[in-house]
Amino acid sequence: SVEPSVFEVVYLSTTNGKMYILEPFARFLYQIENEPYITKLIEFNDAIYICTYRSSIDQSRVYRHDVSVATLLETFPNDLSEVLGVAVYDGDLYFGLKNGEVWKYNGFVFSRLTTFSDTIKTLYADRDYLYIGFQNSQSFALYNGSTFTTLDVG
Repeated sequence: SVEPSVFEVVYLSTTNGKMYILEPFARFLYQIENEPYITKLIEFNDAIYICTYRSSIDQSRVYRHDVSVATLLETFPNDLSEVLGVAVYDGDLYFGLKNGEVWKYNGFVFSRLTTFSDTIKTLYADRDYLYIGFQNSQSFALYNGSTFTTLDVG
């Protein structure tokens, strides 16, 4: 009889823009040119998405890992756009930026949903809400797919 073997695939990124795959042995995939710092990796819709940040121009970009290349999908247009939080909620991909912006990607289009006055430090999602944590703050925000609610915990 034949029994299939299953193993986990791990993607590894470095701060100098290099992508590796561990399957089960390490293999170099590619380097994203002119992107010195990969900040986040996340799986969404059976693909790996890569967030990068360039401090020299204070901008973040989002790429999709496409086998042997990284395909640029979005450049966030405003200053302080470093992606500090990313999460999948209700079938969409969300990005929390240092400048307080929350962006949504539905697999086709990026759209800015709102801007908070505080730096977004983290995003987390469960079945019911997208949770938005702020840096140096005693509050957090909930998003239910249509409205944001800010709660004070202090």
